[in-house]
Amino acid sequence: MEMTKELSKDTRNKIVALYTRQGRPESATAQPAWSEEINNYGSCSDILDGPKNVTVLSGSNASFTCTVRAGWEVISWYLQTYFIVNIYPTGTTVSKDHTIIVQNSTNSITGAFTSAITIVDVNKSNSGVVRCSSLSASFQDAYLTVEVNGSIQITNGSVIVKPNSNVTMICQAAQWYPAPTITWQINNTAADTLYYSTSYTTAANDFVTAISTFEISPEEDISLTCLASIQTLTQPQSATVSITVREHIPGSSSSLSQTDIILIAVFGSLGGLLLIALIIVLIIYCGKKKKKKSGLISGISCLITGVGTISCVEQKSGGYTADSPTEWTVGICIMARKKLLSEEKRVAIITLRNESQSVRKIGKTLKVSPSAVAKTIKRYKEPGSHEDRPRKGRPRVTSASEDKFVRVTSLRNRRLTAAQIRDQVNATQSSSSRHISTTTVKRRLCAAGLHEHKEWTLDQWKSVLWCDESKFEIFGSNHHVFVRRRKGERMDSTCLVPTVKHGGGGVMVWGGFADDIVGDLFKIEAILNQHGYHSILQRHAIPSGLRLVGPSFIFQQDNDPKHTSRLCKGYLTKKESDGVLHQMTRPPQ
Repeated sequence: MEMTKELSKDTRNKIVALYTRQGRPESATAQPAWSEEINNYGSCSDILDGPKNVTVLSGSNASFTCTVRAGWEVISWYLQTYFIVNIYPTGTTVSKDHTIIVQNSTNSITGAFTSAITIVDVNKSNSGVVRCSSLSASFQDAYLTVEVNGSIQITNGSVIVKPNSNVTMICQAAQWYPAPTITWQINNTAADTLYYSTSYTTAANDFVTAISTFEISPEEDISLTCLASIQTLTQPQSATVSITVREHIPGSSSSLSQTDIILIAVFGSLGGLLLIALIIVLIIYCGKKKKKKSGLISGISCLITGVGTISCVEQKSGGYTADSPTEWTVGICIMARKKLLSEEKRVAIITLRNESQSVRKIGKTLKVSPSAVAKTIKRYKEPGSHEDRPRKGRPRVTSASEDKFVRVTSLRNRRLTAAQIRDQVNATQSSSSRHISTTTVKRRLCAAGLHEHKEWTLDQWKSVLWCDESKFEIFGSNHHVFVRRRKGERMDSTCLVPTVKHGGGGVMVWGGFADDIVGDLFKIEAILNQHGYHSILQRHAIPSGLRLVGPSFIFQQDNDPKHTSRLCKGYLTKKESDGVLHQMTRPPQ
């Protein structure tokens, strides 16, 4: 190892002065003004053990520790890239923006120095990267997650209902972060998930409101409790109401019994049937009477008067009626275009025509309309073939110049995604209503031989957090299994798959890994929707990426509808703009 030069006292004082004047760096990755001068003297100290990720409840304290080698000069702490504490061998400088408790200790054997800070009374705005930095410009990061417990209430309040009547209760948990888990209790006993369903909405400030709908038909008085919980809450928050069951509800406006309602419905139905029968009899009677008066109707003459309508008049043996013809208008259906003649019928038509048969005779023989026969013969005479003519097809949405623009734009900046290139192309077409899609850009790039991630290095692949959901069956598999068998072997034991009742059960989990290190493994209890996946992103995905890779890790997921929902996509885009992660948009996930 190369020997480093020992700093003189004057040089150390100068470096400390430069460090103190640095103030608040613009970002966590920005190089301080004193970094270049420090590098001229080699590494002064190294961090032995950096801070760890912490998740706390809003209003509580968050503690972090950082251990450096003996011989350290300055240790600095940052929260969201802003300076909060400077620690020197002679004293401590604390930012006025936060209340910080500092506790330091030195190992008497190794001489290692441990700096422990506690940020008092944190809130959601404090969530972000916490950095411990030494004078050697080395640093280690952790992530502070601040959860918020909002309010909870059952909006219906206590109610009085009749026995076995359906009751819908609504529980609202407002201003929570992250999304709370909603459960219900009936008489202090956990209720089955079949009774209720929960939906989530996320505001612009990331606060989540949960609406849970509970349906029940009680036979006796019960108490109903709605509970909301998050990771940092030791006990769930709850709201309780009572449902009272009574045969007669005071103040009820209903004066008819159930029996009266049934009788009214039955007699009303019978009356309607009698009325319909009477109308049919009158129509038949009037038709016969009209026929006797008008004489013999020899025909009906119809004329198409518009799209979807036809007008008809009755014509008697002596012509139209003298006074005014009986005229009516009826609706008609526009039939779909008939299918093209098969190749066999076309060949038969040409063959019979070459035998000098007439168009009508050919149509009668092949059961084809004469017009179709005539068109087939005419089409054969022009190109000399009965094959279908080539169709033009849909025109390309991009021109040759736009294809070149897509190719050149990708070559100039290899890191651009197909969506970003699409936006640039559409920006040049702002005066036109024609816009291309991301899929079109991908096809043009593939045609040009440009494939994203083809030139990636091993270090770039190590910065990717790969994650997905997977189901593990306890017995066998719920997928189709195909076998090859001969006739009569359908019930042979080698061609059957053993099964158990109810499928044997299974477990669905979400997990992720980066390089050769695994992240969180989360068990999914119910059907996973966009709100459940949004909670996984907050509680497991992003903390795993920060722990395994660090800030600005690359997040990969597939194109499952819940992954690409507006809720989850907006959340990931916000985290990307904050510098927490980068989304991998290709390859198709």
